[in-house]
Amino acid sequence: MLQSIQNYQVTQSKVNFIGKKRHTSDIQKDENPVYKTHAGLKTGIGYGIVQAGYAGLLATGASFMQDIMRSQGRNFIPDPNTAGKISKIWFLYIPAAILTSIGCGALVDSAINKKHAEFAKKTENKDKKEILRKDEQAELSRTGEVYYHTSIGKKIGPVFGLVLTPLLGLGQHKIAGRQYTVGKLVINAVVGAVGGLLLGAITDRVANKGAAKFADKQAMAAEED
Repeated sequence: MLQSIQNYQVTQSKVNFIGKKRHTSDIQKDENPVYKTHAGLKTGIGYGIVQAGYAGLLATGASFMQDIMRSQGRNFIPDPNTAGKISKIWFLYIPAAILTSIGCGALVDSAINKKHAEFAKKTENKDKKEILRKDEQAELSRTGEVYYHTSIGKKIGPVFGLVLTPLLGLGQHKIAGRQYTVGKLVINAVVGAVGGLLLGAITDRVANKGAAKFADKQAMAAEED
Protein backbone atom coordinates (compact mmCIF):
# COMPACT_ATOMS: atom_id res chain seq x y z
CA MET A 1 0.00 0.00 0.00
CA LEU A 2 2.78 2.41 0.98
CA GLN A 3 4.77 1.46 -2.11
CA SER A 4 1.73 2.23 -4.36
CA ILE A 5 1.37 5.69 -2.80
CA GLN A 6 5.10 6.39 -3.27
CA ASN A 7 4.98 5.26 -6.93
CA TYR A 8 1.95 7.51 -7.53
CA GLN A 9 3.71 10.52 -6.01
CA VAL A 10 6.85 9.95 -8.08
CA THR A 11 4.81 9.51 -11.26
CA GLN A 12 2.69 12.58 -10.51
CA SER A 13 5.79 14.71 -9.89
CA LYS A 14 7.37 13.48 -13.11
CA VAL A 15 4.26 14.37 -15.13
CA ASN A 16 4.14 17.84 -13.56
CA PHE A 17 7.85 18.34 -14.30
CA ILE A 18 7.44 17.30 -17.96
CA GLY A 19 4.39 19.51 -18.32
CA LYS A 20 6.21 22.46 -16.80
CA LYS A 21 9.23 21.84 -19.04
CA ARG A 22 7.08 21.73 -22.15
CA HIS A 23 5.22 24.88 -21.10
CA THR A 24 8.50 26.70 -20.54
CA SER A 25 9.75 25.53 -23.93
CA ASP A 26 6.60 26.84 -25.63
CA ILE A 27 7.02 30.21 -23.96
CA GLN A 28 10.63 30.39 -25.11
CA LYS A 29 9.54 29.69 -28.67
CA ASP A 30 7.02 32.54 -28.53
CA GLU A 31 9.38 35.02 -26.86
CA ASN A 32 11.19 35.86 -30.11
CA PRO A 33 8.75 35.33 -32.99
CA VAL A 34 10.03 36.15 -36.45
CA TYR A 35 8.11 38.27 -38.95
CA LYS A 36 6.78 36.43 -42.00
CA THR A 37 5.27 38.04 -45.06
CA HIS A 38 2.89 36.86 -47.77
CA ALA A 39 3.14 40.08 -49.76
CA GLY A 40 4.71 38.39 -52.79
CA LEU A 41 2.02 35.73 -52.93
CA LYS A 42 -0.75 38.33 -52.70
CA THR A 43 0.92 40.51 -55.33
CA GLY A 44 1.36 37.46 -57.58
CA ILE A 45 -2.30 36.51 -57.21
CA GLY A 46 -3.39 40.06 -58.01
CA TYR A 47 -1.17 40.28 -61.07
CA GLY A 48 -2.26 36.81 -62.19
CA ILE A 49 -5.90 37.87 -62.02
CA VAL A 50 -5.16 40.97 -64.12
CA GLN A 51 -3.29 38.88 -66.70
CA ALA A 52 -6.08 36.30 -66.74
CA GLY A 53 -8.67 39.01 -67.31
CA TYR A 54 -6.68 40.51 -70.16
CA ALA A 55 -6.05 37.12 -71.77
CA GLY A 56 -9.69 36.14 -71.33
CA LEU A 57 -10.77 39.35 -73.06
CA LEU A 58 -8.48 38.67 -76.02
CA ALA A 59 -9.57 35.03 -76.19
CA THR A 60 -13.24 35.99 -76.17
CA GLY A 61 -12.61 38.61 -78.85
CA ALA A 62 -10.82 36.11 -81.06
CA SER A 63 -13.62 33.60 -80.60
CA PHE A 64 -16.18 36.27 -81.50
CA MET A 65 -14.22 37.12 -84.65
CA GLN A 66 -14.13 33.44 -85.58
CA ASP A 67 -17.94 33.29 -85.43
CA ILE A 68 -18.22 36.39 -87.62
CA MET A 69 -15.77 34.95 -90.17
CA ARG A 70 -17.68 31.68 -90.36
CA SER A 71 -20.98 33.48 -90.80
CA GLN A 72 -19.55 35.39 -93.78
CA GLY A 73 -18.51 32.17 -95.51
CA ARG A 74 -16.18 32.47 -98.49
CA ASN A 75 -16.80 36.20 -98.79
CA PHE A 76 -14.59 36.72 -95.71
CA ILE A 77 -10.93 36.48 -96.74
CA PRO A 78 -9.20 35.67 -93.35
CA ASP A 79 -9.28 32.04 -92.25
CA PRO A 80 -11.67 31.56 -89.29
CA ASN A 81 -9.51 28.68 -88.06
CA THR A 82 -6.70 31.16 -87.35
CA ALA A 83 -8.94 33.18 -85.05
CA GLY A 84 -10.03 29.97 -83.33
CA LYS A 85 -6.42 28.96 -82.73
CA ILE A 86 -5.61 32.40 -81.29
CA SER A 87 -8.57 32.10 -78.95
CA LYS A 88 -7.38 28.69 -77.70
CA ILE A 89 -3.84 30.01 -77.20
CA TRP A 90 -5.04 32.85 -74.99
CA PHE A 91 -7.26 30.51 -72.98
CA LEU A 92 -4.26 28.21 -72.42
CA TYR A 93 -2.17 31.23 -71.42
CA ILE A 94 -4.51 32.06 -68.50
CA PRO A 95 -3.58 29.16 -66.14
CA ALA A 96 0.09 29.39 -67.15
CA ALA A 97 0.21 33.11 -66.33
CA ILE A 98 -1.59 32.68 -63.00
CA LEU A 99 0.60 29.79 -61.85
CA THR A 100 3.77 31.63 -62.90
CA SER A 101 2.78 34.79 -61.03
CA ILE A 102 1.84 32.90 -57.88
CA GLY A 103 4.99 30.78 -58.00
CA CYS A 104 7.24 33.83 -58.38
CA GLY A 105 5.46 35.61 -55.55
CA ALA A 106 5.86 32.62 -53.25
CA LEU A 107 9.59 32.38 -54.06
CA VAL A 108 10.09 36.07 -53.27
CA ASP A 109 8.24 35.62 -49.96
CA SER A 110 10.45 32.66 -49.11
CA ALA A 111 13.61 34.68 -49.78
CA ILE A 112 12.37 37.64 -47.70
CA ASN A 113 11.27 35.45 -44.79
CA LYS A 114 14.62 33.67 -44.78
CA LYS A 115 16.40 37.03 -44.48
CA HIS A 116 14.09 38.08 -41.65
CA ALA A 117 14.87 34.87 -39.75
CA GLU A 118 18.63 35.38 -40.24
CA PHE A 119 18.35 39.03 -39.18
CA ALA A 120 16.40 38.13 -36.02
CA LYS A 121 18.96 35.51 -35.03
CA LYS A 122 21.92 37.76 -35.80
CA THR A 123 20.58 40.79 -33.92
CA GLU A 124 19.13 39.02 -30.88
CA ASN A 125 20.08 40.77 -27.62
CA LYS A 126 22.17 43.39 -29.45
CA ASP A 127 22.09 47.16 -29.11
CA LYS A 128 20.01 49.09 -31.66
CA LYS A 129 22.82 51.47 -32.54
CA GLU A 130 25.17 48.57 -33.15
CA ILE A 131 22.64 46.85 -35.39
CA LEU A 132 22.04 50.00 -37.44
CA ARG A 133 25.76 50.60 -37.77
CA LYS A 134 26.67 47.08 -38.89
CA ASP A 135 23.67 46.07 -41.02
CA GLU A 136 22.79 48.12 -44.11
CA GLN A 137 19.33 46.58 -44.28
CA ALA A 138 18.41 47.57 -40.73
CA GLU A 139 15.88 50.40 -40.42
CA LEU A 140 13.92 52.07 -37.63
CA SER A 141 10.14 51.83 -37.40
CA ARG A 142 7.83 54.73 -36.54
CA THR A 143 8.37 54.19 -32.83
CA GLY A 144 12.12 53.62 -33.13
CA GLU A 145 12.24 49.81 -33.29
CA VAL A 146 14.78 48.04 -35.49
CA TYR A 147 13.51 45.85 -38.33
CA TYR A 148 14.87 44.27 -41.52
CA HIS A 149 14.19 46.52 -44.54
CA THR A 150 14.07 44.30 -47.61
CA SER A 151 14.88 45.10 -51.21
CA ILE A 152 14.87 41.49 -52.39
CA GLY A 153 11.75 41.87 -54.53
CA LYS A 154 13.36 44.59 -56.65
CA LYS A 155 16.37 42.32 -57.18
CA ILE A 156 14.62 39.01 -57.90
CA GLY A 157 11.52 40.35 -59.69
CA PRO A 158 13.31 41.64 -62.81
CA VAL A 159 15.21 38.36 -63.15
CA PHE A 160 11.99 36.35 -63.05
CA GLY A 161 10.36 38.66 -65.58
CA LEU A 162 13.41 38.67 -67.84
CA VAL A 163 13.42 34.86 -68.04
CA LEU A 164 9.80 33.78 -67.70
CA THR A 165 8.01 36.33 -69.89
CA PRO A 166 9.98 35.35 -73.02
CA LEU A 167 9.39 31.67 -72.19
CA LEU A 168 5.63 32.23 -72.01
CA GLY A 169 5.81 34.11 -75.30
CA LEU A 170 7.81 31.29 -76.86
CA GLY A 171 5.20 28.78 -75.73
CA GLN A 172 2.42 30.84 -77.31
CA HIS A 173 4.24 31.10 -80.62
CA LYS A 174 5.06 27.38 -80.68
CA ILE A 175 1.43 26.43 -80.11
CA ALA A 176 0.32 28.89 -82.79
CA GLY A 177 2.96 27.58 -85.17
CA ARG A 178 4.47 31.02 -85.60
CA GLN A 179 8.08 32.13 -85.74
CA TYR A 180 9.44 33.65 -82.55
CA THR A 181 11.72 36.40 -83.81
CA VAL A 182 14.62 38.01 -81.95
CA GLY A 183 12.71 41.29 -81.92
CA LYS A 184 9.75 39.73 -80.11
CA LEU A 185 12.11 38.00 -77.69
CA VAL A 186 13.78 41.31 -76.80
CA ILE A 187 10.42 43.10 -76.38
CA ASN A 188 9.10 40.34 -74.10
CA ALA A 189 12.33 40.36 -72.08
CA VAL A 190 12.19 44.14 -71.55
CA VAL A 191 8.49 44.12 -70.68
CA GLY A 192 9.03 41.19 -68.30
CA ALA A 193 11.98 42.83 -66.56
CA VAL A 194 10.13 46.13 -66.07
CA GLY A 195 7.00 44.33 -64.87
CA GLY A 196 9.06 42.18 -62.49
CA LEU A 197 10.75 45.28 -61.09
CA LEU A 198 7.40 46.95 -60.47
CA LEU A 199 5.88 43.88 -58.81
CA GLY A 200 9.04 43.33 -56.76
CA ALA A 201 8.98 46.94 -55.57
CA ILE A 202 5.32 46.57 -54.50
CA THR A 203 6.18 43.37 -52.63
CA ASP A 204 9.11 45.04 -50.85
CA ARG A 205 7.00 48.03 -49.86
CA VAL A 206 4.18 45.91 -48.40
CA ALA A 207 6.64 43.58 -46.63
CA ASN A 208 8.57 46.50 -45.11
CA LYS A 209 5.40 48.13 -43.82
CA GLY A 210 4.38 44.84 -42.25
CA ALA A 211 7.82 44.30 -40.70
CA ALA A 212 7.82 47.79 -39.15
CA LYS A 213 4.36 47.29 -37.64
CA PHE A 214 5.38 43.84 -36.38
CA ALA A 215 8.46 45.31 -34.65
CA ASP A 216 6.32 47.98 -32.97
CA LYS A 217 3.77 45.42 -31.75
CA GLN A 218 6.50 43.18 -30.35
CA ALA A 219 8.00 46.11 -28.47
CA MET A 220 4.59 47.06 -27.02
CA ALA A 221 3.94 43.46 -25.97
CA ALA A 222 7.35 43.31 -24.26
CA GLU A 223 6.60 46.51 -22.31
CA GLU A 224 3.24 45.16 -21.15
CA ASP A 225 4.88 41.97 -19.85
